Amino acid sequence: MGKLGGGELNFSSDVDLIFLFPEHGETDGARPIANEEFFTRLGQMLIRLLDAPTAEGFVFRVDMRLRPFGDSGPLVASFASFEDYLLRHGRDWERYAYVKARAITAPERYSEVYASAVRPFVYRRYIDYGVFEACAK
Repeated sequence: MGKLGGGELNFSSDVDLIFLFPEHGETDGARPIANEEFFTRLGQMLIRLLDAPTAEGFVFRVDMRLRPFGDSGPLVASFASFEDYLLRHGRDWERYAYVKARAITAPERYSEVYASAVRPFVYRRYIDYGVFEACAK
């Protein structure tokens, strides 16, 4: 999201990330774990790698506050729970933020979520006069 999604990163930018996974279930490895747990661990590892200070500095500051329910929400969300979140809880500022949202991995899978949830959320089919009031504030 943000400058990363807009292709506008600079040296002082942080990256705003949201981690989504296709569906609930279990991994198919030797010791299966819930998909949510697997992707939570993977997300935590990615955040540590990007945010870790080294002799040369760090790659990026990572901001996870824009994910569904912010800091109080889970680190990862399934496609279905993300779609439900947008329908029930999505706020005006999120509508504007998702204009710049882009997939970093699996763009073909994100296109499914984009078509079913993000695009209808951002680009409403009918005029929402509440948006005008929100912009005036």
